[in-house]
Amino acid sequence: MRKNGWVIVMIALVIAGLTALCVVSGQTQEKPYPSRQIDFVIPYDPGGSIDLMSRIFVEAVKPPLNVPVVPVNKPGAGGSIGTMFVLNTKPDGYTVGACSLGSLVISPIVEPKLPYKRPDLTVVCKTINFPIGLFVNADAPWKTLKEFVDYAKANPGKVRASVGGPTGAPALLLESLKIQAGGLNIINIPSKGGASMATAILGGHVEICSDPVAAEVSLLKAGRVRALATSNKVPGFPQIPTFEEAGVQGVTVSSWAGVIAPKGLPKPILDKLASAFETASKNPALIEQLSREAMNVDFLGPEAFAKQLDKEDQMYTEITRKVGLIK
Repeated sequence: MRKNGWVIVMIALVIAGLTALCVVSGQTQEKPYPSRQIDFVIPYDPGGSIDLMSRIFVEAVKPPLNVPVVPVNKPGAGGSIGTMFVLNTKPDGYTVGACSLGSLVISPIVEPKLPYKRPDLTVVCKTINFPIGLFVNADAPWKTLKEFVDYAKANPGKVRASVGGPTGAPALLLESLKIQAGGLNIINIPSKGGASMATAILGGHVEICSDPVAAEVSLLKAGRVRALATSNKVPGFPQIPTFEEAGVQGVTVSSWAGVIAPKGLPKPILDKLASAFETASKNPALIEQLSREAMNVDFLGPEAFAKQLDKEDQMYTEITRKVGLIK
């Protein structure tokens, strides 16, 4: 009996040893994050402000992460398609994406059938903010916002506007302008955003476009479009008035961009991603490059960004109700 007992003990010890060996072996095979390529999903067309910001940040975030970071455009539905793609991927930190005011705040407010809400995603960080402006072709007859508003009032329904997605910040800014300028009848022409908006205004398909200034910088510098007003002062373009300076009060919609990941992202990975983007945001070359593109670095970590989003949920619920997007 005693001999059998010792045999049982020895077998148990061997099994325990093998189990420990397997655990240790598994731990040694598990590589620290990140150890391979990270895909950065951009939920908008190439050429737009979010696309431009994303590509600048992608280059700057590679050194602190020490792995390839590859931009992947998945445009459509005001950013919802790319956002859903990120949401449905494995929460391992190897697929993250850009987010905007439109995709993360406004769309969930005005589209009750949208297949996601903000709690369905992990908020990683905020990266930049940027002003939105009202642009016309350089050959357009309106030199000032007042001239344009006077024309729109005298010609109801004859002005067409390219605004990107119907729930994006540019569309919301135009809706706000319609109200604050006394009830303008302007026809919104939705587009995918980005380069398609520039094509519309240069080709004469629309009379105006509401767009982030960053998306129109090259055309502004080339003298092909004119900015009648912007929501905020623009670095490098002090001559462009704000809507308030141009005589229309209350048009204050601006925008921002940030980074999201799938829900359930482990905190150590979240912290590493946020830290890498914070490091990138302090890069002098990145700051200068973004400034040239009319963008301002405005980094916020996960908790601070989430608090800002909570406030904006309330603010834009009121704004969208005021412009008639919700009841």
